[in-house]
Amino acid sequence: MKKYIRLTATGLITALFFLNFTCREEDDVDLDVFPSRAYFHDVEGGDIEIYIQTPAAWTITKDDTDTWFRLDQMSGTGNATVTATASKNEGDERVGTITVTAEGAAEPCTVTLFQIGLGDPYLVTIPHPLEFIKEGGDTSFNLDSNVEWSVGDVSEEWITAVNPSSGKGSAYVTVTVAENTNEEGRQAILVFTGKGVSTPATVTIKQYGTVYY
Repeated sequence: MKKYIRLTATGLITALFFLNFTCREEDDVDLDVFPSRAYFHDVEGGDIEIYIQTPAAWTITKDDTDTWFRLDQMSGTGNATVTATASKNEGDERVGTITVTAEGAAEPCTVTLFQIGLGDPYLVTIPHPLEFIKEGGDTSFNLDSNVEWSVGDVSEEWITAVNPSSGKGSAYVTVTVAENTNEEGRQAILVFTGKGVSTPATVTIKQYGTVYY
């Protein structure tokens, strides 16, 4: 009788071990897709790169009515760069969406694509964050526009300058941040508005702290 009890306990422990091991294997896999919004700011069309980061097999779907752009690949495995190509636009602004799913990922990711129409005002900034080391310094990016634009109020004192802070047409914008003496990193978002542009453009500013992970 005692042997039977010991064997049962051992079997239960073994079963629990394998049960926990199996649960860990089935954890959600990572899926990151960026940018989440991408702009073709030329009526003649052009290319935009979309970045997929995942260890799993992934698939892209899009609406059959979105014939004005095409993708150079619709599925794959692991990290990838997908190129979206827009055709010439001879009408109004157009908008399309793609959805990226990955095996084992909890949720899909979507990317909204915009293309300006004839005569549409536009204001476009970079899709990825500006990153700074803890010592601070300057980093620049291209702002593309065909209208007058300006950056909104910058409430974060550690962002010491945005130059130029306003202008007309495309510009090379430089952001200056102070040293970060805190352990934690910090983040802010710059918001740019343009005359006649319905959707503001944003730039995310990230700075590492004294403890770098």
